[in-house]
Amino acid sequence: MRLLYLHADNFGYKTVKPALKNPPDPPGEASFGEALVVFATVEDGDGPGAVESAASDIALHSSRLKVGLVVIYPYAHLSSRLAKPRTAHRMLVELERALREKFSGEIHRAPFGWYKSFTISCKGHPLAELSRSFTETEPDEPWPAASDLTKGVSGEVLSRTGLSGGGSLSPASWSIDVHKHLAEEAMGPVENLGFGESLGEAYSACISSQTSIIVLGPKPPSMVFGPIETDPREAVSRILAIISPQLKEERPTLEEDPGGFVKALTQEGERLPIAVAREGRVCLGPTLSLFKLAVSLLVRRARDEGVTPYLNPSITPVQSAVIPVEPDNESYALKVARDLVALGLRVSLVKGGGLGRRVREAGRSWASLIVVTGRREEETGTVVVRRRWEPGKQEVLTLEEFLSEARELAVGGRGNLYHTTL
Repeated sequence: MRLLYLHADNFGYKTVKPALKNPPDPPGEASFGEALVVFATVEDGDGPGAVESAASDIALHSSRLKVGLVVIYPYAHLSSRLAKPRTAHRMLVELERALREKFSGEIHRAPFGWYKSFTISCKGHPLAELSRSFTETEPDEPWPAASDLTKGVSGEVLSRTGLSGGGSLSPASWSIDVHKHLAEEAMGPVENLGFGESLGEAYSACISSQTSIIVLGPKPPSMVFGPIETDPREAVSRILAIISPQLKEERPTLEEDPGGFVKALTQEGERLPIAVAREGRVCLGPTLSLFKLAVSLLVRRARDEGVTPYLNPSITPVQSAVIPVEPDNESYALKVARDLVALGLRVSLVKGGGLGRRVREAGRSWASLIVVTGRREEETGTVVVRRRWEPGKQEVLTLEEFLSEARELAVGGRGNLYHTTL
Protein backbone atom coordinates (compact mmCIF):
# COMPACT_ATOMS: atom_id res chain seq x y z
CA MET A 1 0.00 0.00 0.00
CA ARG A 2 1.43 3.33 -1.06
CA LEU A 3 0.28 6.58 0.52
CA LEU A 4 0.94 10.25 -0.15
CA TYR A 5 0.31 12.57 2.80
CA LEU A 6 -0.55 16.21 2.10
CA HIS A 7 -1.24 18.60 4.96
CA ALA A 8 -3.82 20.88 3.36
CA ASP A 9 -5.28 24.26 4.25
CA ASN A 10 -8.30 23.25 2.20
CA PHE A 11 -9.33 20.35 -0.03
CA GLY A 12 -12.34 19.56 -2.19
CA TYR A 13 -13.42 16.98 -4.76
CA LYS A 14 -16.35 16.12 -7.03
CA THR A 15 -17.14 12.86 -8.85
CA VAL A 16 -17.29 13.32 -12.64
CA LYS A 17 -18.03 9.92 -14.20
CA PRO A 18 -17.66 6.22 -13.33
CA ALA A 19 -14.22 4.63 -13.70
CA LEU A 20 -15.71 1.15 -13.17
CA LYS A 21 -18.80 -0.46 -14.65
CA ASN A 22 -20.50 -0.67 -11.26
CA PRO A 23 -18.71 1.60 -8.76
CA PRO A 24 -19.03 0.21 -5.21
CA ASP A 25 -19.52 3.70 -3.73
CA PRO A 26 -22.16 6.28 -4.69
CA PRO A 27 -21.10 9.55 -6.37
CA GLY A 28 -20.57 12.65 -4.28
CA GLU A 29 -18.70 15.84 -3.62
CA ALA A 30 -17.25 17.47 -0.53
CA SER A 31 -15.02 20.32 0.59
CA PHE A 32 -12.98 20.70 3.76
CA GLY A 33 -10.77 23.13 5.62
CA GLU A 34 -7.52 22.02 7.26
CA ALA A 35 -7.00 18.28 6.86
CA LEU A 36 -4.48 15.53 6.34
CA VAL A 37 -5.31 14.27 2.85
CA VAL A 38 -4.14 10.69 2.30
CA PHE A 39 -3.87 9.71 -1.37
CA ALA A 40 -4.00 5.91 -1.20
CA THR A 41 -3.02 3.22 -3.72
CA VAL A 42 -3.71 -0.42 -2.85
CA GLU A 43 -1.12 -2.78 -4.36
CA ASP A 44 -1.33 -6.41 -5.35
CA GLY A 45 -0.54 -8.51 -2.27
CA ASP A 46 -1.66 -5.97 0.33
CA GLY A 47 -3.46 -7.46 3.30
CA PRO A 48 -4.30 -6.88 6.98
CA GLY A 49 -0.68 -6.22 7.94
CA ALA A 50 -0.31 -3.38 5.45
CA VAL A 51 -3.68 -1.94 6.50
CA GLU A 52 -2.83 -1.96 10.21
CA SER A 53 0.62 -0.45 9.62
CA ALA A 54 -0.85 2.25 7.39
CA ALA A 55 -3.60 3.10 9.90
CA SER A 56 -1.09 3.37 12.74
CA ASP A 57 1.15 5.64 10.70
CA ILE A 58 -1.73 7.90 9.58
CA ALA A 59 -2.89 8.25 13.19
CA LEU A 60 0.66 9.02 14.35
CA HIS A 61 1.23 11.60 11.64
CA SER A 62 -2.17 13.22 12.27
CA SER A 63 -1.28 13.57 15.93
CA ARG A 64 2.08 15.05 15.01
CA LEU A 65 0.38 17.63 12.77
CA LYS A 66 -2.40 18.24 15.32
CA VAL A 67 -5.13 17.90 12.67
CA GLY A 68 -8.69 16.85 13.47
CA LEU A 69 -9.67 15.56 10.02
CA VAL A 70 -8.26 12.84 7.76
CA VAL A 71 -9.48 12.42 4.18
CA ILE A 72 -8.76 9.03 2.57
CA TYR A 73 -8.69 9.63 -1.17
CA PRO A 74 -8.50 6.60 -3.53
CA TYR A 75 -5.69 7.27 -6.00
CA ALA A 76 -4.45 4.63 -8.45
CA HIS A 77 -1.33 6.49 -9.59
CA LEU A 78 1.31 5.77 -6.94
CA SER A 79 2.19 2.26 -8.15
CA SER A 80 2.13 0.07 -11.26
CA ARG A 81 1.23 -3.04 -9.21
CA LEU A 82 -2.43 -2.32 -8.57
CA ALA A 83 -4.71 -4.66 -6.67
CA LYS A 84 -7.95 -5.71 -8.35
CA PRO A 85 -10.69 -3.08 -7.88
CA ARG A 86 -12.80 -5.23 -5.56
CA THR A 87 -9.79 -5.97 -3.35
CA ALA A 88 -8.64 -2.35 -3.41
CA HIS A 89 -12.05 -1.10 -2.30
CA ARG A 90 -12.19 -3.65 0.52
CA MET A 91 -8.71 -2.66 1.74
CA LEU A 92 -9.66 1.04 1.79
CA VAL A 93 -12.82 0.27 3.76
CA GLU A 94 -10.66 -1.74 6.18
CA LEU A 95 -8.20 1.16 6.36
CA GLU A 96 -11.02 3.50 7.36
CA ARG A 97 -12.20 1.02 10.00
CA ALA A 98 -8.71 0.50 11.42
CA LEU A 99 -8.05 4.23 11.49
CA ARG A 100 -11.26 4.89 13.47
CA GLU A 101 -9.85 2.65 16.21
CA LYS A 102 -6.64 4.68 16.38
CA PHE A 103 -7.69 8.25 15.54
CA SER A 104 -10.28 10.21 17.52
CA GLY A 105 -10.87 12.92 14.92
CA GLU A 106 -13.14 13.02 11.87
CA ILE A 107 -12.49 10.64 8.96
CA HIS A 108 -13.87 10.96 5.43
CA ARG A 109 -13.32 8.40 2.67
CA ALA A 110 -13.86 9.67 -0.87
CA PRO A 111 -15.86 7.48 -3.32
CA PHE A 112 -14.00 4.60 -4.97
CA GLY A 113 -14.43 3.73 -8.65
CA TRP A 114 -15.06 7.26 -9.96
CA TYR A 115 -13.09 9.79 -11.95
CA LYS A 116 -12.97 12.87 -9.76
CA SER A 117 -11.83 16.46 -10.00
CA PHE A 118 -10.19 17.93 -6.93
CA THR A 119 -8.66 21.15 -5.63
CA ILE A 120 -6.09 21.45 -2.86
CA SER A 121 -4.01 24.10 -1.12
CA CYS A 122 -1.05 22.47 0.58
CA LYS A 123 0.93 23.89 3.49
CA GLY A 124 4.66 24.43 3.09
CA HIS A 125 6.36 23.06 6.21
CA PRO A 126 8.82 20.09 6.16
CA LEU A 127 6.18 17.51 7.17
CA ALA A 128 3.46 18.78 4.82
CA GLU A 129 4.33 16.36 2.01
CA LEU A 130 5.40 12.81 2.84
CA SER A 131 5.16 9.48 1.06
CA ARG A 132 4.77 6.09 2.71
CA SER A 133 4.85 2.44 1.61
CA PHE A 134 3.57 -0.55 3.60
CA THR A 135 3.76 -4.27 2.84
CA GLU A 136 2.95 -7.49 4.65
CA THR A 137 6.63 -8.05 5.48
CA GLU A 138 7.67 -4.76 7.06
CA PRO A 139 10.03 -5.33 10.02
CA ASP A 140 8.70 -4.12 13.34
CA GLU A 141 12.09 -4.06 15.05
CA PRO A 142 12.91 -0.87 16.94
CA TRP A 143 15.72 1.51 16.13
CA PRO A 144 18.95 -0.09 17.43
CA ALA A 145 20.31 1.23 20.71
CA ALA A 146 23.87 2.43 21.22
CA SER A 147 26.48 0.07 22.62
CA ASP A 148 30.27 -0.01 22.59
CA LEU A 149 31.81 -2.60 20.27
CA THR A 150 34.45 -3.90 22.69
CA LYS A 151 33.48 -7.59 22.59
CA GLY A 152 36.42 -9.78 21.67
CA VAL A 153 38.95 -6.93 21.68
CA SER A 154 41.53 -6.79 24.44
CA GLY A 155 41.91 -3.72 26.62
CA GLU A 156 45.57 -3.58 25.62
CA VAL A 157 44.67 -3.19 21.93
CA LEU A 158 42.03 -0.59 22.70
CA SER A 159 44.43 1.38 24.86
CA ARG A 160 47.22 1.25 22.28
CA THR A 161 44.97 2.42 19.48
CA GLY A 162 43.23 5.14 21.48
CA LEU A 163 39.84 3.45 21.30
CA SER A 164 39.14 2.96 24.99
CA GLY A 165 37.56 5.51 27.27
CA GLY A 166 34.14 6.98 27.89
CA GLY A 167 32.05 7.46 24.78
CA SER A 168 34.83 6.70 22.30
CA LEU A 169 32.90 3.86 20.67
CA SER A 170 29.40 5.27 21.10
CA PRO A 171 28.38 6.90 17.82
CA ALA A 172 24.98 7.71 19.34
CA SER A 173 26.75 10.35 21.41
CA TRP A 174 28.07 12.08 18.30
CA SER A 175 26.25 15.22 17.23
CA ILE A 176 23.41 15.09 14.73
CA ASP A 177 25.57 17.24 12.42
CA VAL A 178 27.95 14.29 12.01
CA HIS A 179 25.16 11.91 11.01
CA LYS A 180 23.59 14.48 8.68
CA HIS A 181 26.94 15.20 7.04
CA LEU A 182 27.43 11.49 6.33
CA ALA A 183 24.05 11.42 4.56
CA GLU A 184 24.87 14.50 2.50
CA GLU A 185 28.30 13.15 1.56
CA ALA A 186 26.57 10.05 0.19
CA MET A 187 23.61 11.54 -1.67
CA GLY A 188 24.02 15.32 -1.91
CA PRO A 189 21.71 18.00 -0.47
CA VAL A 190 18.74 16.80 1.57
CA GLU A 191 15.40 17.84 0.08
CA ASN A 192 12.95 16.38 2.59
CA LEU A 193 12.62 15.34 6.22
CA GLY A 194 10.56 12.50 7.69
CA PHE A 195 9.97 10.58 10.91
CA GLY A 196 9.62 6.86 11.59
CA GLU A 197 8.49 5.51 14.95
CA SER A 198 9.97 2.11 14.04
CA LEU A 199 12.79 1.17 11.71
CA GLY A 200 10.26 -0.38 9.32
CA GLU A 201 8.35 2.90 9.09
CA ALA A 202 11.59 4.78 8.44
CA TYR A 203 12.58 2.39 5.65
CA SER A 204 9.12 2.69 4.08
CA ALA A 205 9.16 6.49 4.17
CA CYS A 206 12.63 6.60 2.64
CA ILE A 207 12.35 3.97 -0.10
CA SER A 208 9.08 5.43 -1.39
CA SER A 209 10.30 9.05 -1.37
CA GLN A 210 10.59 10.80 -4.72
CA THR A 211 13.27 13.16 -3.38
CA SER A 212 16.37 12.76 -1.20
CA ILE A 213 15.20 12.43 2.38
CA ILE A 214 16.47 12.04 5.92
CA VAL A 215 14.15 10.05 8.19
CA LEU A 216 14.69 10.55 11.91
CA GLY A 217 13.54 8.19 14.63
CA PRO A 218 12.77 8.44 18.34
CA LYS A 219 16.48 7.97 19.19
CA PRO A 220 18.36 10.81 17.48
CA PRO A 221 20.89 11.42 16.09
CA SER A 222 20.57 8.10 14.22
CA MET A 223 18.76 8.41 10.88
CA VAL A 224 17.90 6.63 7.62
CA PHE A 225 18.66 8.39 4.34
CA GLY A 226 18.24 7.94 0.58
CA PRO A 227 17.03 6.75 -1.78
CA ILE A 228 20.13 6.12 -3.90
CA GLU A 229 19.96 4.26 -7.21
CA THR A 230 22.68 1.65 -6.80
CA ASP A 231 23.42 -1.85 -5.52
CA PRO A 232 23.31 -2.21 -1.70
CA ARG A 233 26.82 -3.67 -1.53
CA GLU A 234 28.23 -0.81 -3.55
CA ALA A 235 26.31 1.69 -1.41
CA VAL A 236 27.58 0.25 1.89
CA SER A 237 31.18 0.09 0.63
CA ARG A 238 30.94 3.71 -0.45
CA ILE A 239 29.64 4.76 2.97
CA LEU A 240 32.48 2.96 4.76
CA ALA A 241 35.01 4.76 2.56
CA ILE A 242 33.39 8.08 3.48
CA ILE A 243 33.55 7.29 7.20
CA SER A 244 37.25 6.35 7.02
CA PRO A 245 39.77 6.30 4.16
CA GLN A 246 41.19 3.18 5.83
CA LEU A 247 38.04 1.30 4.81
CA LYS A 248 38.17 2.00 1.06
CA GLU A 249 38.83 -1.64 0.20
CA GLU A 250 36.51 -3.17 2.80
CA ARG A 251 33.69 -5.40 1.56
CA PRO A 252 31.73 -6.42 4.65
CA THR A 253 29.60 -9.55 4.78
CA LEU A 254 25.99 -8.61 3.98
CA GLU A 255 22.77 -10.59 4.23
CA GLU A 256 19.70 -9.57 2.21
CA ASP A 257 16.31 -11.17 2.85
CA PRO A 258 13.52 -11.55 0.26
CA GLY A 259 11.97 -8.27 1.42
CA GLY A 260 15.14 -6.36 0.54
CA PHE A 261 16.23 -5.73 4.14
CA VAL A 262 20.03 -5.78 4.42
CA LYS A 263 22.08 -6.59 7.50
CA ALA A 264 25.84 -6.55 8.00
CA LEU A 265 27.75 -9.11 10.03
CA THR A 266 30.35 -7.52 12.34
CA GLN A 267 33.59 -9.09 13.52
CA GLU A 268 31.88 -9.72 16.87
CA GLY A 269 29.05 -11.71 15.27
CA GLU A 270 26.43 -8.97 15.58
CA ARG A 271 23.94 -8.50 12.73
CA LEU A 272 23.35 -4.81 12.15
CA PRO A 273 20.43 -3.50 10.06
CA ILE A 274 22.06 -1.11 7.60
CA ALA A 275 19.89 -0.77 4.47
CA VAL A 276 16.77 -1.62 2.51
CA ALA A 277 16.93 -2.25 -1.25
CA ARG A 278 13.99 -2.41 -3.65
CA GLU A 279 13.59 -1.97 -7.40
CA GLY A 280 17.13 -0.65 -7.86
CA ARG A 281 16.85 1.87 -5.01
CA VAL A 282 18.69 1.75 -1.69
CA CYS A 283 18.07 3.56 1.59
CA LEU A 284 20.90 3.41 4.11
CA GLY A 285 20.85 3.41 7.86
CA PRO A 286 20.33 3.66 10.68
CA THR A 287 23.51 5.74 10.61
CA LEU A 288 24.28 4.45 14.09
CA SER A 289 24.60 0.95 12.61
CA LEU A 290 26.83 2.21 9.80
CA PHE A 291 29.17 3.89 12.30
CA LYS A 292 29.19 0.78 14.50
CA LEU A 293 30.08 -1.37 11.50
CA ALA A 294 32.92 0.99 10.58
CA VAL A 295 34.27 0.99 14.14
CA SER A 296 34.16 -2.82 14.22
CA LEU A 297 36.21 -3.01 11.02
CA LEU A 298 38.68 -0.39 12.25
CA VAL A 299 39.18 -2.22 15.55
CA ARG A 300 39.89 -5.42 13.62
CA ARG A 301 42.57 -3.64 11.59
CA ALA A 302 44.08 -2.18 14.75
CA ARG A 303 44.22 -5.65 16.28
CA ASP A 304 45.51 -7.50 13.22
CA GLU A 305 47.79 -4.89 11.63
CA GLY A 306 48.78 -2.65 14.55
CA VAL A 307 47.67 0.53 12.75
CA THR A 308 46.14 3.57 14.39
CA PRO A 309 42.54 3.83 13.18
CA TYR A 310 41.12 7.18 12.17
CA LEU A 311 37.94 8.65 10.75
CA ASN A 312 37.34 11.09 7.93
CA PRO A 313 38.13 14.47 9.57
CA SER A 314 34.80 15.89 8.40
CA ILE A 315 32.95 12.95 10.03
CA THR A 316 34.84 12.51 13.29
CA PRO A 317 32.91 13.73 16.36
CA VAL A 318 35.81 15.90 17.61
CA GLN A 319 37.77 17.41 14.76
CA SER A 320 40.40 19.07 16.92
CA ALA A 321 41.45 18.72 20.56
CA VAL A 322 43.33 21.65 22.10
CA ILE A 323 45.54 20.88 25.11
CA PRO A 324 47.26 23.54 27.27
CA VAL A 325 50.53 22.27 28.80
CA GLU A 326 49.98 24.15 32.08
CA PRO A 327 47.03 26.03 33.63
CA ASP A 328 48.90 29.29 32.90
CA ASN A 329 48.56 28.52 29.17
CA GLU A 330 44.79 27.98 29.21
CA SER A 331 43.92 31.48 27.98
CA TYR A 332 45.99 30.99 24.80
CA ALA A 333 44.58 27.48 24.34
CA LEU A 334 41.06 28.89 24.68
CA LYS A 335 41.83 31.50 22.01
CA VAL A 336 43.04 28.77 19.63
CA ALA A 337 39.93 26.69 20.36
CA ARG A 338 37.60 29.63 19.73
CA ASP A 339 39.38 30.44 16.45
CA LEU A 340 38.72 26.85 15.34
CA VAL A 341 35.07 27.01 16.39
CA ALA A 342 34.71 30.23 14.39
CA LEU A 343 35.80 28.24 11.31
CA GLY A 344 32.96 25.76 11.96
CA LEU A 345 34.91 22.95 13.65
CA ARG A 346 33.91 20.71 16.55
CA VAL A 347 36.59 21.33 19.18
CA SER A 348 37.40 19.87 22.59
CA LEU A 349 39.43 21.88 25.13
CA VAL A 350 41.06 19.26 27.38
CA LYS A 351 42.20 20.39 30.84
CA GLY A 352 43.22 18.82 34.15
CA GLY A 353 45.34 15.74 34.82
CA GLY A 354 48.79 15.13 33.41
CA LEU A 355 49.77 16.08 29.86
CA GLY A 356 50.09 12.45 28.76
CA ARG A 357 46.65 11.64 30.10
CA ARG A 358 45.14 14.61 28.25
CA VAL A 359 46.77 13.53 24.98
CA ARG A 360 45.38 10.00 25.42
CA GLU A 361 41.92 11.41 26.13
CA ALA A 362 42.12 13.42 22.91
CA GLY A 363 42.91 10.21 21.06
CA ARG A 364 39.91 8.47 22.61
CA SER A 365 37.66 11.21 21.24
CA TRP A 366 38.80 10.38 17.67
CA ALA A 367 40.24 13.90 17.31
CA SER A 368 41.80 14.33 13.87
CA LEU A 369 44.09 17.14 15.01
CA ILE A 370 45.64 17.31 18.47
CA VAL A 371 47.00 20.76 19.30
CA VAL A 372 49.35 21.35 22.25
CA THR A 373 50.02 24.88 23.48
CA GLY A 374 52.61 25.84 26.09
CA ARG A 375 54.42 28.99 27.17
CA ARG A 376 56.78 28.89 24.18
CA GLU A 377 53.88 28.54 21.73
CA GLU A 378 52.02 31.41 23.37
CA GLU A 379 55.08 33.67 23.18
CA THR A 380 55.79 32.83 19.52
CA GLY A 381 52.20 32.58 18.28
CA THR A 382 52.63 28.94 17.28
CA VAL A 383 51.07 25.54 18.04
CA VAL A 384 52.34 21.95 18.14
CA VAL A 385 50.16 19.79 15.88
CA ARG A 386 49.70 16.02 15.77
CA ARG A 387 47.64 14.54 12.93
CA ARG A 388 45.90 11.27 13.74
CA TRP A 389 46.61 9.83 10.29
CA GLU A 390 50.37 10.46 10.81
CA PRO A 391 51.06 8.62 14.11
CA GLY A 392 54.35 9.41 15.84
CA LYS A 393 54.81 12.69 13.98
CA GLN A 394 54.27 16.24 15.18
CA GLU A 395 54.91 19.65 13.66
CA VAL A 396 55.25 23.23 14.88
CA LEU A 397 53.13 25.68 12.86
CA THR A 398 52.30 29.33 13.23
CA LEU A 399 48.73 29.86 14.35
CA GLU A 400 47.86 31.31 10.94
CA GLU A 401 49.33 28.27 9.15
CA PHE A 402 47.43 25.91 11.40
CA LEU A 403 44.10 27.72 11.00
CA SER A 404 44.57 27.66 7.23
CA GLU A 405 45.00 23.87 7.38
CA ALA A 406 42.12 23.42 9.81
CA ARG A 407 39.82 25.46 7.58
CA GLU A 408 39.87 22.54 5.13
CA LEU A 409 38.10 20.40 7.73
CA ALA A 410 35.15 22.78 8.00
CA VAL A 411 32.20 21.61 5.90
CA GLY A 412 29.69 24.33 6.58
CA GLY A 413 28.46 22.88 9.86
CA ARG A 414 28.12 24.62 13.19
CA GLY A 415 31.23 25.01 15.29
CA ASN A 416 31.04 23.62 18.81
CA LEU A 417 33.35 23.92 21.80
CA TYR A 418 33.36 21.09 24.34
CA HIS A 419 35.17 21.45 27.66
CA THR A 420 36.73 18.23 28.98
CA THR A 421 38.20 18.33 32.49
CA LEU A 422 40.05 15.25 33.75
